[in-house]
Amino acid sequence: MTRRLISLSVCMNPPAAVTLRLSCVLICAFVSGCAQTVKISYPSESEIHPEFDRRYTTWEGERVEVNWTPSLRAESSKYLAEYDRVLLANSIHEKGFRHEYKIAGKGTPLVVYTKNPEHAPEERHYPTSGITLGITALKESRPGQVPLLKLYDSFDPVVVRSAAGPDPIAANYTATLAVLYSHTRKVAGSAFASFMRPDNPRFATGIYLIHPYDPNKIPILTQLDKARPQRR
Repeated sequence: MTRRLISLSVCMNPPAAVTLRLSCVLICAFVSGCAQTVKISYPSESEIHPEFDRRYTTWEGERVEVNWTPSLRAESSKYLAEYDRVLLANSIHEKGFRHEYKIAGKGTPLVVYTKNPEHAPEERHYPTSGITLGITALKESRPGQVPLLKLYDSFDPVVVRSAAGPDPIAANYTATLAVLYSHTRKVAGSAFASFMRPDNPRFATGIYLIHPYDPNKIPILTQLDKARPQRR
């Protein structure tokens, strides 16, 4: 039996339909048995080490100036500054999902993984296994100046809406979710056991945010079973 609650609308709809949803939806999930089936692999060169917390960093062998666009909220930016791993999203191979959801466009999709420090109150609502961010790095040339490296939150409506325009920003939503699920197997097993044995207090369960909290978005939970999806 596999049951999960997830409002990852961007992975369930085509870009045109997603635009309205992501403008008001805070992405969150109930991590359960499905996470146990997701595995990832990637070549060693897929892991990179940019210094996003500095004014300048090296990108593709070139010195660039880092620019955090407004799509990166304060809650997301602190995890981007102190990450544990940055991966080239399109180099990640996943097993466990039936479909892949991407936006083909300009820029390089990244997956940023960081451990959950569990310091702030809202971090208790993130998976204890860690937090993943979908980021797109877009290098722009500037005559007579150091190139600018713009960083976008792939889940931000600005990026999602760009898919329907003439100049889309690249994104890889499947890779971000796959990295998250690959780290949440213990959480998933605990949630599934709690579902089977709700009277057993050893197994903690709950609803976890899979994207840093944004007070401007409203959480919507969608139940996905074999039956028809239902909003909660």
